[in-house]
Amino acid sequence: MLIADTDAIIIPSVRPTRAHPDVPTIRPTNYEHRAMYIRLLCDTLNDWANTVYQVHGRTAVEETVGVGLVVLEKTQRGQLPARLDAAMEDVQSVIIRLQQTAAKSYGSFELVRGLKVFDKNLLYITKPLGQRFWTNTAALNDADEIATTILTR
Repeated sequence: MLIADTDAIIIPSVRPTRAHPDVPTIRPTNYEHRAMYIRLLCDTLNDWANTVYQVHGRTAVEETVGVGLVVLEKTQRGQLPARLDAAMEDVQSVIIRLQQTAAKSYGSFELVRGLKVFDKNLLYITKPLGQRFWTNTAALNDADEIATTILTR
């Protein structure tokens, strides 16, 4: 997967030419990219998790703002997610809610790439819409970062 991402997305993006100005890393993501990303992210986290819990995930985008949102819900293994649908209302309202929550705790909030906010059994991740943020490589890197964050808490 890493070699395929490098060959299809990274290498053509490194040296665009006048004849080929298209840069795959900054192309907007599409539904298929996001579906593959969330599937691999959840599968990887579930492979690493103990047998008691599992992770479910969904994505949404707000193209006018240029932001994607990943929401993960931890449940008992075999149980369907209970809060995931409500958490995905729409991207702008979720971002506004995250901003209000973070402002109470930290005084200010700035939308940054890859912001991760834990809210009970939910994890919200903001992502730019460029293709490079939704590759298999990004899913594996995000799974590693999430697992590291959980293990070091």
